[in-house]
Amino acid sequence: MIPYKNMNLLSPIVSYDFGVDWIRVEWFEGETRTYRYSDTGKRNINRMIKCAKTGRGLATYIESNRDKFKPDSKKFWGFKFF
Repeated sequence: MIPYKNMNLLSPIVSYDFGVDWIRVEWFEGETRTYRYSDTGKRNINRMIKCAKTGRGLATYIESNRDKFKPDSKKFWGFKFF
């Protein structure tokens, strides 16, 4: 996981990771969610990755579009689910 820069110092996001068609976000309270193109849409994932890389606006973007997003129902705790 990549530490989130948290440029405004108020973000509840701790870290993130991403791949070709997904982004995984770790929240301050310990919950980790993975968002994928297939569930959230390519445009939204690409925007989230851009926000994550700059360290600004990721939590706001997720919260303001939460009704459109369908994160994986599986939580990621450092090991794979089978």
